[in-house]
Amino acid sequence: AIDKVIQWGSDLAAKGVQAATDLLNAVINTAKGMPGEIMAIGSNIVSGVWQGIVNAKDKFFADVKNFFSNLI
Repeated sequence: AIDKVIQWGSDLAAKGVQAATDLLNAVINTAKGMPGEIMAIGSNIVSGVWQGIVNAKDKFFADVKNFFSNLI
């Protein structure tokens, strides 16, 4: 009976070490992928802002053209 308790404790310790190792690897792998994700998010923000500026410029010029067309 005592042998089973010792074996159970040993198995539990081994599973704990494996779980800790798996967790650490998951954290490391997630951290490795973050710079690429952050760059993609930053790129999307810049692209969106630029597209908004372009759209506003186009609308502004269209409004100005329309305004002066109506005056003539």
